[in-house]
Amino acid sequence: MREGNAPRWVPFIYREFYDVPRMIVFEESGHWYLLDGSFDENLDEYPPDYQVFELPGAIVSNLPTNWGDLPALALRRLGVVAVTSVRLDETRRKQLDGSVLGNVRP
Repeated sequence: MREGNAPRWVPFIYREFYDVPRMIVFEESGHWYLLDGSFDENLDEYPPDYQVFELPGAIVSNLPTNWGDLPALALRRLGVVAVTSVRLDETRRKQLDGSVLGNVRP
C-alpha cells in the first residue's frame, strides 16, 4: 500500500495466531484468498512471508477442519507477501486492508 492511500478494510477469518494471524481467509472483489504464514518446521519458526493463494469460492462455505489442507485445494498460488506489509485492524483479528494483494510478488 502506498503512503496516503485509505485502507480498504475487509473482514477475515483465521486460524493460528502468533503475533499476527498465521492463516487468513478473506474475500476481495468477489474472489477468495488465503494468506498462509504457518509455522515452518524446516526453519523452526514462522516465515517472514505469507504464501498467497486464490481459493475456490465454494470451499469457503465448507472449510476443512485442517486448514493446512487449503493450499492443496487452492485454484492457484499467486506468490508471496511480507507479513509486515499486511495492514490489520488494531485487534489484528477482524479486518485487513484488501489492497495488500497489490503487494504480492512471485
